[in-house]
Amino acid sequence: SPTSIKLHWTCKPPKSCQGSWKIRAQCLMDGPLSGPCWRPQHTTSEQPLQGLEGTVTCSSLHPFTSYRVTISGGYPATDLYSQLVHTSETAEHHGQERVQQNVRVRHSVTKSLLPPLRHVTTYTVPIQGLTAAGLGQESRWDFETNISEPAIPPSVTALSVYSISPSSGTALLPLQPLPGLHGPIREYQIIVSAMQNGSEADTCCSPGLQPFNSSLERDMYLAAVLPAHNLTGPTDFVLGDGAHHYGYYNAPLRPHRNYTAVVRVVSRWNQKLVSGLLHPSHAGKEPWNQAKNRYKSVIPCPLPGTVVDFWQMIWQEKVSAIVMLTGLVEQNKTKCEQYWPEGEQVCGDFTVTLSNTWTTTSLVTRTFRLQRAGSPLPRNMQQFHYLLWPDHGVPSNPARLLQLVEMVNERVSEAPAGPVLVHCSAGIGRTGTFIALDVLLKMARAEGSVDVFRCVQRLREQRVSMVQTKEQYTFLYEVLLEGLLCGNTGVLVESVPSHVSLLRQPDAQTQSNGFSREFKTYAEEDNIIVTQLPLRETLVDFWALLWDYTCTALVMLNPRSWTRDGASRCGLFCAATFLCEQIRSEGLLDVSQAVRMLKRRRRQMIKDVEQYTFCYELALSYLDSFKIYGNFK
Repeated sequence: SPTSIKLHWTCKPPKSCQGSWKIRAQCLMDGPLSGPCWRPQHTTSEQPLQGLEGTVTCSSLHPFTSYRVTISGGYPATDLYSQLVHTSETAEHHGQERVQQNVRVRHSVTKSLLPPLRHVTTYTVPIQGLTAAGLGQESRWDFETNISEPAIPPSVTALSVYSISPSSGTALLPLQPLPGLHGPIREYQIIVSAMQNGSEADTCCSPGLQPFNSSLERDMYLAAVLPAHNLTGPTDFVLGDGAHHYGYYNAPLRPHRNYTAVVRVVSRWNQKLVSGLLHPSHAGKEPWNQAKNRYKSVIPCPLPGTVVDFWQMIWQEKVSAIVMLTGLVEQNKTKCEQYWPEGEQVCGDFTVTLSNTWTTTSLVTRTFRLQRAGSPLPRNMQQFHYLLWPDHGVPSNPARLLQLVEMVNERVSEAPAGPVLVHCSAGIGRTGTFIALDVLLKMARAEGSVDVFRCVQRLREQRVSMVQTKEQYTFLYEVLLEGLLCGNTGVLVESVPSHVSLLRQPDAQTQSNGFSREFKTYAEEDNIIVTQLPLRETLVDFWALLWDYTCTALVMLNPRSWTRDGASRCGLFCAATFLCEQIRSEGLLDVSQAVRMLKRRRRQMIKDVEQYTFCYELALSYLDSFKIYGNFK
């Protein structure tokens, strides 16, 4: 079998089997050695010899593997039998076929080509190292193969319609179910065409086919949709019977017209995120899962009665950083208790002291000193309070969130003692999205690919409803695109002059400078409205706009030339406003982020490399107006 070898023995001549000596069977894994650390796997079985025949079984073996089977017996021990035996490749397991294969490679091998795989199949690849001490800890890789076009046998590629009745406008179309070898079959679509130019095949590939409409003379229409579970065997479908099939009208066929009937087979591969609790909450506390819990502390925001417990957990888990993704009050509702003091506060056995605060337009970074009564040494930790993430929504500026992820990781690398604590209001939507983003960025850099669905699925296995909304799930793709294509483009203000000098240098091969290369890679603070110069007939609408949005300032940029260059002039003004505010509040310059933000709103803004370069020149000029760059710290 795949996991055992059973040997039946018979003793001849009978007189040689008298006595109480034992028979010994050994199954030794056979194959080429793999260096001095190779140690074969084997199992042995011993039993007293009784009678003239018996059975010996080697169990717990690997499928599709060669074993050297040796039987010895007597006193002194003598080899009685030796043979090379192969365990079988497949096994039935709870009604599902499991195909297993063993591969051994040398220690220097870093890649191994897998055998041809089936479509829409789940595979598990366990990997173990083999040393003189035996097999090491197993590492598992689970993956699923993709769907492919339905496998249609040649015998059904050309169907013959029969029993045509012009008087009743019907005909019989033979149907039969198809195997779901390349993916589960969802439905069979019956398409009727009266086209004469032979282009039915191309038109049928379009997903937007319409149902029959008597008021429109369509040459092709969708007559019926048959769910796959309704087609369990060969059957005849009546074309033109005038019935409705799942919302589609199977219209009678008209006399004296030529028709073509096409059966379109639709496969599916549903991936639905789970929304309920999959595992009990104690699963993450098991010893074998402890190392996986980097974000072990994922909680809702503390309540007034749980602040003391909150700091107790911070101390107990040796939390190195806190990521807060909610406001204290959002939409006139209290979302979180302010669990930190503005100075110093005693919380149970703990004294919490606010040591430092640094505020930017998107982030407040607080440094706390936590002292426990009776403990000789205090602990320092940082809280990253992100301000621009609405409840049940997503941030408008992906670059700011990417900077936050990088800052948290830098903090963890500096103080790796404990996990990161992440919370929003409920601890599921914004919290899950932040953790998923961090995991996916690391996955992309380590493996060269990302699997958003599987990442979110695994998070939901640990905590219900992580990544709460479809908008948050979609946002993961958008921010990954931003992070992986553009990366972190921010520059500390004290490094801006040297960075600009580096960008001015041309490339030795392409002769293009850094401004050109950076410009080719293409948040939004909703505090600027860009519009064209009002016309005489739109003056009322213009002033209504200013009133509705409570505008406090109006900037006119060369009003006579809007149609020629107004958008790009406004773009430069908006970029300048954003960059100056960023320099003042964050001590950072990110021209690439500013331009990406503007061009997402209006492509004509910052139209060429010349204007892009001007943004850097403008930043340098602004910095020169300050005598000490350190003022931005």
